[in-house]
Formats: sequence, structure tokens, C-alpha cells
Amino acid sequence: MMSLEGANCADLPAVAIDKYFDCNVAREPFRAKVAKMICARCIVRTECLEEALVMPNLQTRGVIAGVNAAQVHDARRWRIYEQGITDKVPIASRPDWLPMTEATHHVEQLRLERDHDEPHDNPDLRREEEHQ
Repeated sequence: MMSLEGANCADLPAVAIDKYFDCNVAREPFRAKVAKMICARCIVRTECLEEALVMPNLQTRGVIAGVNAAQVHDARRWRIYEQGITDKVPIASRPDWLPMTEATHHVEQLRLERDHDEPHDNPDLRREEEHQ
């Protein structure tokens, strides 16, 4: 697990980090909830999440920046897709907490052009279409 200056978890003892942040989320939901609560009001949560999205060796379980490791993996797959590194659309839904980038908007616009009859949830793009 990474540690950013000022993070709520920075001063926790290693045993607490292991117990709560490196838990099996499916089998230990209480521990995961405690970790998520610690992250919930953390002043560096956004930076922590951004680091988790780009770090080379992501943990395979537990809680990172208030979300579970599987959700971070899904978000990374979306980032790779949106950056054009792969053409394979991720199976999981795009996390609503994943920051929108210019690449995200571009990919969404291409998808809408290809599937213009398909409804979408992006209000910015809906407004753009209404003005056209």
C-alpha cells in the first residue's frame, strides 16, 4: 500500500494497515468497510486513487483510496481503453468515480457516432447533441 503525506492511514500501525486495507473484501466486509471509512474523509484520497490507477504493481485485494482493488483494476482497464492502448471494451461498467479525461470524452463521442440510437448517461454530451 502506498502512503501519501497527510493521508489518514499514514500514521496507522502496520498491523492495522494489514488488517483493514489488505483484507479479503468479499470474506471480510466489516474490515473493508472500516478501511473505506478511513479513506472517506482523507485529504489525499484523490491523489491516492490517481496513484493507484498508474502504479505498476497494484495490490490484488483489499481497499485502496476508498474503493476495493477489483474496482481499481476495472478503472485501469477503462483508462487503457480510453487512451486507445486497446480496442477491447472493458466488461465491467465504467466506474462513476473515475475522472473524466479528454480521451474519455473522445471515446464517448466516437461510441455515440457509431451507436447514435443508444442512450447514454453523459449529460454534457446530451446537451451537445441537443444543440446540434
